[in-house]
Amino acid sequence: MKFLLINIRYGYVGGPERYLFNLKELLEQQGHQVIPFSIKYPINAPSEFEDYFASPLSDDESVYFTEQRHSIPNVLKTLARNFYSTEVEEKLGRLIDATKPDYAIVLLLNHDRRGVNIHQLKR
Repeated sequence: MKFLLINIRYGYVGGPERYLFNLKELLEQQGHQVIPFSIKYPINAPSEFEDYFASPLSDDESVYFTEQRHSIPNVLKTLARNFYSTEVEEKLGRLIDATKPDYAIVLLLNHDRRGVNIHQLKR
């Protein structure tokens, strides 16, 4: 089976990401394919699917909001993505079309929770 794993980050940052990679390893050991979807941060682990990842919220690619440069474009992008993101919809849709996952597991979305456009998972 194919599992789509959705998390705000795809790097070893904290507890949720440790869980993500443990789950990924467990599923792969059972013969399943794991397809990650995340925001493209420099701290991410390499992935053959990273071209589908959404752009960072900040133009300086900071992972945490408190580290971001609080410029008007960065703040507006962060606020907008809390409600909807056409970029996330388009990239997640392309990933789903390309990989045809059987299941999706949404782990941690934090402040970007609505930006994942969950309705895309109905495909």
